[in-house]
Amino acid sequence: MQINYLSQEGHSIVRQSEFKDSSGMPYKRCPCFNHKNERTFIVSSPIDYEFRVDEPIDKNFLHYNQEHLDTLVFHLTTPHFLLWTHDDNIWLEANDHPMTSLDNNLIMVPGWVHLSTWPSKASIGFVVVDKDKPVTIRKGDPLCRLSFHSSDLNDEVNLNKIEDRGIIDEIQEIYETKREEAMDNGTWKDRLFTKGKSKCPFARIIY
Repeated sequence: MQINYLSQEGHSIVRQSEFKDSSGMPYKRCPCFNHKNERTFIVSSPIDYEFRVDEPIDKNFLHYNQEHLDTLVFHLTTPHFLLWTHDDNIWLEANDHPMTSLDNNLIMVPGWVHLSTWPSKASIGFVVVDKDKPVTIRKGDPLCRLSFHSSDLNDEVNLNKIEDRGIIDEIQEIYETKREEAMDNGTWKDRLFTKGKSKCPFARIIY
C-alpha cells in the first residue's frame, strides 16, 4: 500500500525500525516483532517545549481552554500531518508511544480512521499523567506511533512524502474545502469509518 503525506512545516514520519537502533536486542530475532516493527511509524517532536498546568501556557504550542485545563487534556499545534491514500480499505491507527508517560509526563489520546474515504489531518492530543510535574518534550522525542491496516496484514507500507510547495498548498486548500462541506452537511462522522473504495480527492494533483 502507498500512503501519501505532507507537513506544512516539513516534518517527517519515520519507520519505527529506522527510528532507534535496536540491533543488539534479543527480540530483534523474533519474526513477529520484526513484522510489526517494519509496519509501524514514529512521529517525533520537532521542538523543545516544557510547561506546567499551574503556570501560564504558550498557546503557540498548545490548543486548550478551561475544559482542557480541568481535564488535563491538551492538543499540540506541532507536528501535524495530512495523510491520504489512493488504495482501497486502508485504516490509519494512531497510538501512544510507551516511553512518553515516563519521559515526558504525557500519554497521547489514541484513535483510528478509514483513510481511504477520509484523509486524516493527524495531530496529537494528549493527557498529562501527573499534574504536579512539568510536561517536558525534547526535539526528537517520540510522541506517538502510526500503523496502517489493509485486509492483508502482510502488505508492505510505503510512505510518500509530498515536498513540492505548490502541490502542498493546493492539496491543503482542497482538503479544507471538502472538510468544510462535510462538516456543513453533517456527513463527516460517517465518512470517518465508512469502508469503501478510495475516492482520493488529490489524485488529479498527485497522479
